[in-house]
Amino acid sequence: MHYKGTLFFRLVRNGWIQGGDENFAIKHDRRGILSMANAGRHTNDSQFFITLAPTPWMDNLYVAFGRVIEGSLTLDLMEEVPTQNERPTKDICISEIQIMDPKDLSTKLC
Repeated sequence: MHYKGTLFFRLVRNGWIQGGDENFAIKHDRRGILSMANAGRHTNDSQFFITLAPTPWMDNLYVAFGRVIEGSLTLDLMEEVPTQNERPTKDICISEIQIMDPKDLSTKLC
């Protein structure tokens, strides 16, 4: 599964940006956490979001599966896009994505 070409369709200022259509081990304790979105209990699907601020209330409710290693400036630019009812008024699209093996990131994750 990959998200290349996926649009981000929801942007909550100082909260998260959501796009796309495991377990609770990773905490929502920093900016850049990648987590699965859902519409309530037992409804996880392929949508995901990236936190724009710490959101500890999401722990044990949403499954975090990674974090942004590089691209904080990109998150800043995404957060500045105008919205109407939490929907970006301009398309925000994933143009490139690289999924890395955690073993290769061990020095970057600390």
